[in-house]
Amino acid sequence: MKKPFLLFILLTCFFGQAQYTTIPDANFEKALIDLGIDSGAIDGKVLTANISTITKLDIQKKAIQDLTGIEAFLSLENLQCKVNSLTTLDLSKNTALTDLDISFNKLSFLDVSKNLNLTVLICAYNNNLGGLDISSNTNLKFLHCFACNIFNLDVSNNTALSVLDCNRNNIKFLGLSKNLNLTELNCASNMLTSLDVSKNTNLKHLNCSFNQILNLDVSKNTTLPHLNCEKNQISILDVSKNINLKNLYCGRNEISDLDVSKNINLTVLTCSYNKLSSLDVSKTQLLDGLYCGDNKLSSLDVSKNTALTRLVCQNNQISVLDVSANTDLNFFLCDNNQLLSLNVSKNPKIDSLYCNNNLLTDLNLKNGNNKNIDLSYFNLKSNPKLTCIQVDNSEYSNSNWSSKKDATASYSENCSKTTNIINPPVITATGNQTYCPNTSIKIVTGVTITHDPSETGTDAIYIQISSGYVNGQDLLALANPLLHPTITTSWSASEGKLKLYSPTGIQVTYTDFEAAIKDVTYTNSSISPSGTRNFSINLGFGSANYLPSNGHFYEYMASPGIIWTAAKDAAAARTYYGLQGYLATLTAADEAQLAGAQAPGTGWIGGSDAQIEGTWKWVTGPEGLANGGTGTTFWTGKGNGTTTPPFNYANWNSPNEPNDSGNNEDYAHITSPAVGNLGTWNDLPVQGNAINVANGNYFPQGYIVEYGGMPGEPTLQISASTKITIPKITSSTPSAICGSGSLILQATATDGTVNWYTTPTGGTSIYTGNSFTTPNITTTTSYYVDASNGSCPNGPRTEIIATIKPLPNLPQIAISSTSPVLYCLNDTAIPLAATADSNCKLNWYTQAVGGIASATSPIPITTTAGSTTYYVSQTNTISNCESPRAAIIVTVNPLPTVPTANNISYCNNETAAPLTAIATANCTLNWYPTATGGTPSATSPTPSTTVVGTTSYFVSQTITSTGCEGPRAEIIVNVNQLPTAPIVSNIAYCNLETAIPLTATASPNCTLNWYAASVGGTSSATSPTPSTATVGTTKFYVSQTIVATGCESPRSEISVIINSLPIVNDVTIIQCDADLVVDGKTLFNLTVNNAQISANYTNETFTYYTTLNGAKNAIPVDLIPNELAFQNTTPTQMDVWSRITNKTTGCFSVAKITLKVPATNINPNTKIPFPAVCDDFLDANGNNNINNNNRDGITTFDFSSTKAIIQALLPPTDVYNINYYRNQADALAELNVISDISNYRNIGYPNSQDIWIRIDSNLDNACYGLGPYLTLNVEALPIANAVTIPRQCDDNTDGIFTFNTLNLESTLLNGQLNKTVTYFDQANNPLKDANGILIKSPFPATFTSTSQTIKAVVTNNTPQHCYDETTIQFIVDQSPVAFAVPSNLTTTCDDEPNPIDQDGKFAFDTATFESTILGGQTGMIVKYYDQNNMLLPSPLPNPFVTNTQNITAQVQNPLNTTCTASTTLNFIVNPVPNIDLNLDGSANELVCQNDSAFFVTLDAGITDGSSTTNYDYTWTKDGVHTGTNSPTLDVNAEGVYTVEVKKHSGCSRIRTLTVTASNIASITSVDVVDLTEVNTITVNVTGPGVYEYSLDEPNGFWQDSNFFNNVPAGVHVVYVNDKNGCGSVHQEIVLVGVPKFFTPNGDGYNDYWSIKGVNETYNSNSIIYIFDRYGKLLKQWVPSLNQGWDGTFNGVPLPADDYWFTLKLEDGRETKGHFSLKR
Repeated sequence: MKKPFLLFILLTCFFGQAQYTTIPDANFEKALIDLGIDSGAIDGKVLTANISTITKLDIQKKAIQDLTGIEAFLSLENLQCKVNSLTTLDLSKNTALTDLDISFNKLSFLDVSKNLNLTVLICAYNNNLGGLDISSNTNLKFLHCFACNIFNLDVSNNTALSVLDCNRNNIKFLGLSKNLNLTELNCASNMLTSLDVSKNTNLKHLNCSFNQILNLDVSKNTTLPHLNCEKNQISILDVSKNINLKNLYCGRNEISDLDVSKNINLTVLTCSYNKLSSLDVSKTQLLDGLYCGDNKLSSLDVSKNTALTRLVCQNNQISVLDVSANTDLNFFLCDNNQLLSLNVSKNPKIDSLYCNNNLLTDLNLKNGNNKNIDLSYFNLKSNPKLTCIQVDNSEYSNSNWSSKKDATASYSENCSKTTNIINPPVITATGNQTYCPNTSIKIVTGVTITHDPSETGTDAIYIQISSGYVNGQDLLALANPLLHPTITTSWSASEGKLKLYSPTGIQVTYTDFEAAIKDVTYTNSSISPSGTRNFSINLGFGSANYLPSNGHFYEYMASPGIIWTAAKDAAAARTYYGLQGYLATLTAADEAQLAGAQAPGTGWIGGSDAQIEGTWKWVTGPEGLANGGTGTTFWTGKGNGTTTPPFNYANWNSPNEPNDSGNNEDYAHITSPAVGNLGTWNDLPVQGNAINVANGNYFPQGYIVEYGGMPGEPTLQISASTKITIPKITSSTPSAICGSGSLILQATATDGTVNWYTTPTGGTSIYTGNSFTTPNITTTTSYYVDASNGSCPNGPRTEIIATIKPLPNLPQIAISSTSPVLYCLNDTAIPLAATADSNCKLNWYTQAVGGIASATSPIPITTTAGSTTYYVSQTNTISNCESPRAAIIVTVNPLPTVPTANNISYCNNETAAPLTAIATANCTLNWYPTATGGTPSATSPTPSTTVVGTTSYFVSQTITSTGCEGPRAEIIVNVNQLPTAPIVSNIAYCNLETAIPLTATASPNCTLNWYAASVGGTSSATSPTPSTATVGTTKFYVSQTIVATGCESPRSEISVIINSLPIVNDVTIIQCDADLVVDGKTLFNLTVNNAQISANYTNETFTYYTTLNGAKNAIPVDLIPNELAFQNTTPTQMDVWSRITNKTTGCFSVAKITLKVPATNINPNTKIPFPAVCDDFLDANGNNNINNNNRDGITTFDFSSTKAIIQALLPPTDVYNINYYRNQADALAELNVISDISNYRNIGYPNSQDIWIRIDSNLDNACYGLGPYLTLNVEALPIANAVTIPRQCDDNTDGIFTFNTLNLESTLLNGQLNKTVTYFDQANNPLKDANGILIKSPFPATFTSTSQTIKAVVTNNTPQHCYDETTIQFIVDQSPVAFAVPSNLTTTCDDEPNPIDQDGKFAFDTATFESTILGGQTGMIVKYYDQNNMLLPSPLPNPFVTNTQNITAQVQNPLNTTCTASTTLNFIVNPVPNIDLNLDGSANELVCQNDSAFFVTLDAGITDGSSTTNYDYTWTKDGVHTGTNSPTLDVNAEGVYTVEVKKHSGCSRIRTLTVTASNIASITSVDVVDLTEVNTITVNVTGPGVYEYSLDEPNGFWQDSNFFNNVPAGVHVVYVNDKNGCGSVHQEIVLVGVPKFFTPNGDGYNDYWSIKGVNETYNSNSIIYIFDRYGKLLKQWVPSLNQGWDGTFNGVPLPADDYWFTLKLEDGRETKGHFSLKR
């Protein structure tokens, strides 16, 4: 029985262990016990059965540090564990979790990738979290991760997300395009510069305040009721589409225009701290709260906003504000405007009112409810012109509100009564004194306050140490307070200001204040104070501090978060007793001290480098008005920059400020004391930094306003000042000299006399005065100074060292600069050269002693002949001592003078001689073609005269002995232009005409020369007169000569022509009397016999006159105007005369014409019958050319048969001349006779013409007949209209097609009647169809034919059978064929060498495409169309760049473009894998050399989301294949890795990844500077990593610099962390330091004084000695054995005083000093 029992026990133990879950954290287990999940004592475990079914666990605020055991809560759905101390949390087993709250813990990492059911995640206030991966939590609806120091947050997979609160992180980008269900978004206080919410149309709450957003588009968020975008950089905000908006917070931006007219549901509008110059809220009538302060508003209308309860419009420029309609108004701030009047009598609910700092002259507070006023929000001050304030009850107001108004104003129930003007008080004070240490002194010796009789007192007076103030030492106090019962005091140590005021709130009389001021004393707690103290006594109202040195006032205005530009505007809106405010411009140390270090807060000042980066200017106040309003420069550069005139002062927080961090810090700010020296400045961006950055140390808290100095301002006397001086050496100026000599040492004191000594203590003064000249010394010597004024003991002595420094050697002169250095005059010299010793620089001089040194080696001046000595020394850059000077002699030889030479002139082409010049003795000539440069020649040149113009030649001479060549002389050879030949004209005369002398035109400044021959001969200046006696031509010649040059031109020829006179005969003209009136008169054509008058008549002009004299002299009145129709005025016979003029020569003769008129016969109505003729197809002249026209009514007639008919009408006994004329005029004039009556065309007389026939006797020219006896008619042709038969494509390649000819004949005739139509083939045979059937009219409806042209003839049905014909084309065109292009020519991979070109397009080679498509066909064209049927170039461009698409290739017969054939070019560009090629190296990885288990995973970089199984992979390392076919590769070695990603189509791309190695740092040394006012640590490391450094903080506060400044004394640990994640190293170090004081009062704090950094571990064997001020040893101890000195000697406590110590460190150092014992 024993064996089974033992087995049972073992099994029981085994199963018992399996039933428990370990809970190592006692607080966790206690929480489970409190919840009843566990029981009993805390034993580190819990029954697994008790927790496995738990679904909800609330363990908030239990101080739990370890949640191990939570993994056994397998059913857990809801876990509440906020406000604990968890640093790690593993929830990977809690897969049922839906709600998780772990806020307010210390997690640095959170993995929820296995918690796929999570819908609510709250992890806020885990400040070290850094990042959060929720990509797997696709069911997440609520995420609160604010204040977790998160840098990146990806919510693209969380499409169910409804609420996202990620404020107070460091997020720079937030992508929300996939979060369509988002209703609430809080991303405030991050680092966002942009935010896209256009897809988040369900948003109900949006808070993106305190970021850096430039633009915000909410136009798509039309249902949004709540929007907060405060504290960004938004300049434009459009809310016109957000009609449901109720709350809008857009303050602290850059908005200059805001339209809320569409937002009629708004109840709260906050738009303060913008740039608004106007604001219309008339449509927002539901508005309850309006906050529009700190803008540029000049007006504000709230009359429609009757629901308004809160109105804040402070710091604007509003001059009028009516709130009478806002009867519910209770909170009203309108301070710092320009209001002249304010009436709140209609606002009975007001309990808060600020209207201070306005221009009020009228203020009515009488609303029947004054007792509701909350005094903490009530200020009526700084309205200097306000004298009366109307209230409900003046007694109540005086009792409760006396401090809320200016002293010049009074309360009254009725301000309509006349009030007296009260003059402001004036204060004067005397008492500049000397202060002795450890004494007390009254600050004035006398003070007077004069005041208006009606104003006998004020609320308070402020006395401030306005310059020289030392916080912790200086103190102002009221002595004998019992003597001043009406006055109490308060002291502000930070401001150095003492306030005197009434303890009861009742005004204190000026008399009492005078007495109190005289009892105000100054003391200093230091045993050796120094400097001066200025005391300002201010009768103002405490808000402004007075600086006596410039008479200005300074006021600190608290305004957290205000941006610089708003602060500038707000300061400019403030006034102080009529003085204009502006952002302070701190141009001197005392000014910076008062307005900075002694101000009650830090804020903006008026400096900026926004105009020009790095050029800091005061841009406000009087300094801002300077230089045309561009400001006054005071600093250039960054932290290592310099001050500039006129102030030469700046107070930057050195050494790093200004630093322009982020390249946007352009505005000056008083530095927060937490990060800089008190009162110094730093540069910040215009909005400062967010409050959550650097503990808010760079978050603007307000601004400093300065009053005074503006043009035209009044002089205030409400402040007075006095000064005390403390005798002490304030500055000492040591001096140094090189070699030996006497030095001047300087020292100044605040007061009294400066005494000089040779020993640090004792001895007799060797000199008295500020400047001491030492005796001649050869070694470094120390002197000592102190100050005394006779009334105070001498102060401690200050050492001033006179230093003697050794001289360096002479510098080494270069060979090129060894004396003498020779040049010719004006040679190009090279710089002199010498070599300086190590740590030395060269100094160049032009004189042996004195002069100004130049660091640039001189270039010898060669412009003057002679010798010049230059000097060079060297200065040791460490000691600044200069060596003696070495001499270098430079000789410049003179140049010879210019050779003697003369200019010379030639005429064009004249023979020239060689040029000449005269050289000086001992010189040789050098000939040049140019003024400078070129190669000289010893041979003088011979000028060329072939080209007209000026040519310069140059000659110099060289001194044989020096080789110096002189300047060149210029010889100008002028080749003069020959003049042109004179301008002449030939002249002609008639035979025997009188001639005149010949003429010619000479050019200006030329004379003429006359010759009888073309060459040779003697010229004459007189022009000849030609003879006209003989007909013929005679030639004369003339040239011209230029007077200035004597050059003569070629000769011009003048031909004189003597013309002959016309040879003429007298004639007789006989004309018929054809007008049927027998009067012997008729019309004559006088020109009819011109040929008989002169045989040369065609070359002559004939005019006709009625008299002989008129003909000879061309008398117009005798001229016969119409020579073709002249009627004789003398019946039967008459004489007229013709003047015959040669058309060429103008010479004339006169002939007589006798006119005779005989009788006539034949009936004038006679008509000869003649048939019509068809219109012909010729031009009007009967020619066959392009002008042919068969519709012009003109044709050819043969009417020769009519002559026999005429002759039959005449007596046969005579011989007749029968002539035909086109008209009557020609017949009468006997002109234009129709010469060929058998071939006549009726030109000019279309369709019908009368022909005039003239019959004359051949014997005596008797006229037998003249009339239109013949009429010619032209018959019009019919019209064969054009017929077009459409071309047809051959449908079966037989060349035959059946055409539709149904309308052929009707188109041909086009309605003509009485016509006959016949058809002929192209051989002019009667037309037949393809079957041989004759085609007759009418033409059949169809016609089967090959390609041919037929003829159609249309004929008139008349005797003449006139016809017209046309051709008709029947065309059967060839149909083309389109051959396919092989697909391998149109399919490719998108694998261009340049990855940028891998864009889905490829350049295909199309060189063979067209020949392939045509397949040998000729006469065809190919057209290409893309997939959108757009025409492409033909042939296709080669290469043809395209993406995947089908191109249609269409082959066309160009003769008939309807004849086509097509083929498709299927262009396919297979895409290469869409991978990130890592061109920017962003996917490169890093491994740690110190961790062989540290692997990184390289991936193929597929970016399009496609499945990795779609590809094959080839990996290489440093060019060697790894044999891996996988999308990822795990590596732990550095190298260059490539992966070729290949698609199944065969297309691939290669990604290159570089893996580099890092490592932890190796600390080589730590440099410590201790025992100083500013201790420093420098950590020196080596290693391949990128390192950051931390002091005493292993988990945070890392910095990139290895330098730590201001390190307190003691033991420290320096940490060096590899930023690449390879780990950190640390080293413990110690800084020795001396406490300044200790307080042995038994309270457990500072009860012992000892050296910090000296203990049993470090410097344990050091020894410390303590002495009193008289040198008495009080204590000696070894720090490792004693905790320090307790302030006693022999057990007796010693008094508060300064004590001295000597420290002898174990490392050999020794230091001395003093410290204070305070009790």
